[in-house]
Amino acid sequence: MKLMEEVDELRKRKLEAEQEYRNSMPASSYQQQKLRVCEVCSAYLGIHDNDRRLADHFGGKLHLGFIKIREKLAELEKTADKRKEEKRKTRDRDRDDSRDDRYRERHREQYVGGRELDRRSKRHRSRSRDRKEREQRSDRDRDNRRRVILGLILTVSLLYCILSYVSKGDFLDTDEVVPVRRTQPFIWRTLQQHNSTNDAETCRNSVQGKVLIVDDRGFVCPRHEILPSGCCNDTPQTNPQYSCETCRSNNCCAIYEFCISCCLHPDKKDMLENVLGKATEQNNVLFASVTDHFELCLAKCRTNSQSVQHENSYKDPKAKHCYGESAPGTHSIENEV
Repeated sequence: MKLMEEVDELRKRKLEAEQEYRNSMPASSYQQQKLRVCEVCSAYLGIHDNDRRLADHFGGKLHLGFIKIREKLAELEKTADKRKEEKRKTRDRDRDDSRDDRYRERHREQYVGGRELDRRSKRHRSRSRDRKEREQRSDRDRDNRRRVILGLILTVSLLYCILSYVSKGDFLDTDEVVPVRRTQPFIWRTLQQHNSTNDAETCRNSVQGKVLIVDDRGFVCPRHEILPSGCCNDTPQTNPQYSCETCRSNNCCAIYEFCISCCLHPDKKDMLENVLGKATEQNNVLFASVTDHFELCLAKCRTNSQSVQHENSYKDPKAKHCYGESAPGTHSIENEV
């Protein structure tokens, strides 16, 4: 009896510890556990992802590739349905001819004279010969259509592989400068403007950092100091604001969170406006979804193909997150030292 009481006591303490852990978990980490599946490519997406993250996904190679596959599948299904319809019509005609032949065969005895029988026999042979020729033509046409469809599929696949190998970039990569079409006005906000509004009780943050987090006010803090509101704890005045630590003069930084914090500085507004004005077609899809200064810095500081030298190696490992106009150049560690 005493042993059972100890077991119940341990279970109760376990439930209390689990509840205490859930209550202490930051809101942003809890939200990351809620996922949904993309209906096109079956990738996992966060339920609370913002428009920028969704734009990254919907403009990616995997999602666009599945869209092309689905479109090609729909075309092939239409072609297959058309072939089935033609085959059904041919089968119906042959069935009607066969029914007529059986009917004439049953009433052959009603005709008098061998001449009439000879004429009917010739017509029967002629119809049989025509039917065989139609079947042969139908088989040849079916084989020709199959060869044409397979040839088109192979040609499209070959062209796709060649273009992918030559371009070595995204489907939307281009150097053409196009204007950004925005559905809603862009918002520039400084720290003073942020504190003067009524929404200072909550903050957005970079979410993904394992060690550091930056909020939309420009404060950088350790992850464990994030408040339930999503803001960095700036009460001790130990967490820097608009920090450009690990950043260089070319507007490239080694750490993602410091890149965002430096990008949020009010002095960077003119440079970022120039970046928006010179957006390429690929960035046009991404920048059209951002609505304010913070989302723009989140998108700019994320590494892209211009920062990658080969697979997982970067052109400059110590400055791979950039918020300026130019991409990071090839950099050697010896020069940095």
